[in-house]
Amino acid sequence: MPRCGFPGGAHLLAPEVLVVHVQSFDTAAADLPIRRLSAADLTACVELAADRGWPPERNKLRLLFAVGEAYGVDDPAFSRRLSAYLPLFGCRWVLIMLNEFIPELWRRRALAGDSGSWSEAKTRQLAKARDFLRALPEKFAE
Repeated sequence: MPRCGFPGGAHLLAPEVLVVHVQSFDTAAADLPIRRLSAADLTACVELAADRGWPPERNKLRLLFAVGEAYGVDDPAFSRRLSAYLPLFGCRWVLIMLNEFIPELWRRRALAGDSGSWSEAKTRQLAKARDFLRALPEKFAE
């Protein structure tokens, strides 16, 4: 069954589904053949989504195959590697949440019209980052 990857986005359809530009840093899969998917792969992609308990989104896939590019890779070890990467992606998201602590970014926000307090923004984002970080083990438990 092909793994359906959607280039140019940040969507995970299933544990075996990762956008191509994210997967490109994964040297463990570098020697696996990547092929362009077509409408003929629609059934396999819908079955993969159903297997993961996600909506089939058949019409979105048809549209993607008609106007965009979708790529697949048959990689039996991908799920295991993705399970190892997901906590790192979560930690990266926490760092993004903490961008409020970067003075230059706050100055840009203030120039754009944010009238709130920088101290309050940092306190709010730190609380969000802590909550997200505490929830990471649950989010990525198998």
